[in-house]
Amino acid sequence: MEYQEKHLAENIRNDMGMNEEELQEMREADVDDETLHALSLAGRVEWKKRILYYANLLNSQMKKILDNELALGNRISDAHCDYPEQGSIHVTLAEKFKGNYKEQNVKYTKGNDPHYWFEDYTSLNQPRHMILH
Repeated sequence: MEYQEKHLAENIRNDMGMNEEELQEMREADVDDETLHALSLAGRVEWKKRILYYANLLNSQMKKILDNELALGNRISDAHCDYPEQGSIHVTLAEKFKGNYKEQNVKYTKGNDPHYWFEDYTSLNQPRHMILH
């Protein structure tokens, strides 16, 4: 498979939340690239909706941090729920934090572990919410 085709396949797979095996099954079922691309775009819309939904569930202190980061040009790369505990929200930023924040009931940690994340702001209230980079 050529690099460009492989790159397209990886983007489609990532956008749709598919694993390599599922993507291969679709290709073997003669699903053409145009259809895969359309499905990919639909997947991106759902992905963006999910991110916005989770970001809106952050508490007010964490929303202030996130809003400021977005205003400074940072971007959200992903968001999920139920980590580190049930009901928690964690939002991952694309770049390092551009600001330095001292919000009440929020702790800053510099972890610097490339396998997980480099730094985070975590709310001290339950459920804990996190903004990561």
